[in-house]
Amino acid sequence: MPPERLLGESAEAEFLAVAPRVGPYLILARGIAFETENIRRCEQVLGVVDQRMAADFGGDRLG
Repeated sequence: MPPERLLGESAEAEFLAVAPRVGPYLILARGIAFETENIRRCEQVLGVVDQRMAADFGGDRLG
């Protein structure tokens, strides 16, 4: 479930101030941030690999 669905009509700050249970939202939001950073890092690594393969072999990793 996306964190926005847990917020309903509330802004995040308002939700965190008044919601009876914020734990599920905080855990989900952190998990999404963590996985988003993993994707960014993997894309960075693929870029480095592509550059090195092009420099070493005159091609890219896919072909």
